[in-house]
Amino acid sequence: MMSQYDLVPSETEIDLLPDEILLHIFSYLTVPDIKWKVALVSRRWNALSKNDSLITDLEFGPNLSTEVIIAVLRSASNLRSLRLYSRRDANEVLGEVAVSNNKLVTLKISSQRESSRMADISTETVLQALRSCPKLNKLVLKRANFDRPEQFFKEFATVSPKLKKVNFNHNIQLGTEALHDMVEALSNVEDLRIYCLYFNRIGSVTPYQNAPVTLLTTKLGSTLTVLKLNMLGLTDSVMPFVSGCVLLRVLHLYRLISINDESFILVGRLPFLEKLVVTVPRAITAAGWAELLSMDNMAQLKLLTISNSSVVDDNILRIIATKNKELVSLGLPGCRKISVSGATAVIQGCRKLKSLNFFSTRGCIADSFHLIPVYLTDLELLIYKPVDKHSIDLANLFTGMENLTFSTSYSLLEDFQSEEHNSMCRQYFRIILPSWIIWPLRSSVRFATCYGEELAIIFGVLRD
Repeated sequence: MMSQYDLVPSETEIDLLPDEILLHIFSYLTVPDIKWKVALVSRRWNALSKNDSLITDLEFGPNLSTEVIIAVLRSASNLRSLRLYSRRDANEVLGEVAVSNNKLVTLKISSQRESSRMADISTETVLQALRSCPKLNKLVLKRANFDRPEQFFKEFATVSPKLKKVNFNHNIQLGTEALHDMVEALSNVEDLRIYCLYFNRIGSVTPYQNAPVTLLTTKLGSTLTVLKLNMLGLTDSVMPFVSGCVLLRVLHLYRLISINDESFILVGRLPFLEKLVVTVPRAITAAGWAELLSMDNMAQLKLLTISNSSVVDDNILRIIATKNKELVSLGLPGCRKISVSGATAVIQGCRKLKSLNFFSTRGCIADSFHLIPVYLTDLELLIYKPVDKHSIDLANLFTGMENLTFSTSYSLLEDFQSEEHNSMCRQYFRIILPSWIIWPLRSSVRFATCYGEELAIIFGVLRD
């Protein structure tokens, strides 16, 4: 009599598929799934998981040689995402991308935030790379310095018509005229980031004029969901156009020096706004903040940062505690009119907070911190450095909160980077070395040098 086990074939049906079909199926999986799931199924699948065609996501820091990177790029014909950090050979790498990686969707080049050195990029080389990647929809060139900036800003969008996300943060070459040329060529962009924290001789960033910003928000008003913009030099007349970008979910307005209450509160018209960052709002009064934060659309805010306001006080914090209860992140660096009563109101009212920033505020605020373990049980980050002395011993105040990080240092850039970096889950992807070498290194390094030989440890990124 035949048993049920006699009906089971010795090989499953998927194992009967040829390697080419299996590799095509695996190409739809994430790097972590391939390395930690597919590779463990069988010897055959383990061998297939190391196929070069599955390399879709690469990130290189400053330590690997140009030769190693180019060799990896030549084998990664299906590469979708490439990120370069603090590389001095960006032009050589871009030259190889133009030849070997025409399926690229994301390209990011950036120099170190801590360094004053910019990433020097040849305009012709980067434009050729963009021409060779017709599917590119995300371009990030941060702290970049072009040899012919006028040509680059005028032509990059023309050679990459499918761009949806553009990030030229901290590019001091992007002035009013270049911005106008750039906007003229852009279409259907959803995420635009062009703020700059670099300073010129007079102690401030080079200001924009109203015209290109008005053109930008008019032309992209029906597609923009993220806008990060320098406001220095801009006047109240641009705010109706900014508030006309009705799909905005993220709005960062840096150095809001010349914008007044009447135009600023137009931000409250944005029906989907979730993240609002405002720095140096010199002309915004307490009444303006109170009116904006009390609007119905502001009740859905998840992130709010108000930096260096001289008028934000306890009354504003009580409004936040009452009207903005969905906040997950609240930053008030440099807001020195806040006292213990305002801090107490926020701690008791905004119970979903995971990040709270009181950097460069008054020492008396610490008198409210004993309430944090009671009301903010999900808090993961507390930043606090007073401008005067405080008498509270903070060392043992949060001993029961194992997931809480307490910091006394803060850079405004943390706000700008959080949404990108906090959504990353990095897993290491082996390219050259056998697993017995990679395994001990997997949680501690990105790149390593051992016995004088460079180890190529390249990891993929899984985003939310």
